[in-house]
Amino acid sequence: MRFVVREFDEASKSGEIFSSIGIGVKENDYLIFPSPLSNFIKREYKNKGKSINSQRNAAYAITRFLNHLSKDKVSYTELVIGGLSSLTLQHGADYISYLSLKSRAGELKSEYVKTEIQYLNKLFHWLNSESIISQSFSVDYQTVYHGRKSRKIVSNVFETTNDLDIIVPIRNSTQNNVIKDFGKNRNRLIIDFIMTAKRIEPLMALGIALQFFGGLRRSEVINLKRSSLKWTNSNLIVELRDNQDILFADAINKADIQVKYPRDQICICPEIVKPLYEEHLEMLTKLTKGTKGTKGTSEALFISTRNFNALRGKRYSAKIDKIKQQFLNDLLIKNQVEDYILLTNNKWSTHIGRGVFTNILIDLGLTPTQIALARGDRSLQSALSYVDENTLLSSMNLAIKNFNMLKEV
Repeated sequence: MRFVVREFDEASKSGEIFSSIGIGVKENDYLIFPSPLSNFIKREYKNKGKSINSQRNAAYAITRFLNHLSKDKVSYTELVIGGLSSLTLQHGADYISYLSLKSRAGELKSEYVKTEIQYLNKLFHWLNSESIISQSFSVDYQTVYHGRKSRKIVSNVFETTNDLDIIVPIRNSTQNNVIKDFGKNRNRLIIDFIMTAKRIEPLMALGIALQFFGGLRRSEVINLKRSSLKWTNSNLIVELRDNQDILFADAINKADIQVKYPRDQICICPEIVKPLYEEHLEMLTKLTKGTKGTKGTSEALFISTRNFNALRGKRYSAKIDKIKQQFLNDLLIKNQVEDYILLTNNKWSTHIGRGVFTNILIDLGLTPTQIALARGDRSLQSALSYVDENTLLSSMNLAIKNFNMLKEV
C-alpha cells in the first residue's frame, strides 16, 4: 500500500473545467482508493486560493511522510491496525528526526526540512480540528507582523509540545539551542536540582529523579500510580502504563497525559532515589489521609495539593519552571558562573531529564541499541543523535589533548 498524488479535472457550477489535486491509497497496479486527506488539500489550499503547484507540493509532502511510516510496519503496527486515526504527533516527530539526521549528514538542506515541518504542522492542526486522529492537543497561536499589520497564526505544534522525542534541523548560531545535557558538571547539577525541588516543591523531587535517572517523559511521570514503582532488591522498575482513564477520567484534552509506549523501564538508582521515594509516599499518605471517596484520587503518584487530583502536564511543567528559576538563582549566588551561563543561554525544559539519562548511559558504555531499549525508543534515531554528538565531542577533545602533548615534546 502506498499513498499517491493524483491530478484530476473538476467542473465548476458554470461548467468551467479546472485542475485539482487529490491524495489516494494505491493498493496495487490497478486499484487506487480516494483518501480523506484530499479534503485537507481542498480546504487548506484549494479553497484558500492557493495555486495548483501549492496544492501539489503539499500533497507530495504529506504522501512522503505517510509512505515513510508505512515502510516500517514493525515499528508502527498501530497504524496498520488503526489507520489515520492512530496517527500521533510522535509519528510526525519521528519523521522530522529522520529528515533532520539526513540534513545534519549533508544529504538534505535544512531549509527543505523546515518546509516539510510546516506542511506537517498544518496537517496535524487540520487532523486535530476535524477529530480524525484520536490524540487531541491544544492549539497555541503566535502573532506575526507585516509592517504595521499583524495577524495570528497557529504555532508549530512540534515546538510547543514538550513530550516529543524529536531532532530538529540545525538552526542559525544566533538562535538559542535546546540542550540535552547538564554538561561536564552533570552529576552535581542533578543533585542540586533535586535538592532545590525538595526545598520549594517537595512533591516534585521524585518526578525529577525519575526523569533524570529513568529517562521518563513528562506524560509518563504523571501517569504513574502509587503501585507503578516496583523495587527488586536495589533496582527500581517503573511500570509505564496508560492510566489516563483512571487518573484523568474527566479530562477533555488528553494530549499531555498519554503514554505512547507502555513498557517496564529500569531506573538507575544512586543512593538518593530510594529515600526520595519513601519520603514521597510519606508525604502522599499525610496529604490524602481521609480523602478516600472524595473527588481527589488516592491512586496517583503525583497529585495537586489543591484538590488531590492527579497532576496534569501543564501544572507539572509550571512547578518545574518554578524550581528551575530558583535553581538558576542559586547557581548565581554560589558563583557557579560557567554552569549558570550554560543553563541560561540555552533552552531546556523537563524533557532535558531524558537527555541527561541518555548521556549517562553513553558514559556507561552502552551501545546505541542498548540505549534505545533503556529509553523505551522504538527506533535508534533518537539515541543515535546523542551518541553521534557525544562521540564527536570526545574525539575533538582527544585530538586537542594529543595536539597539546605534541607541543610539549
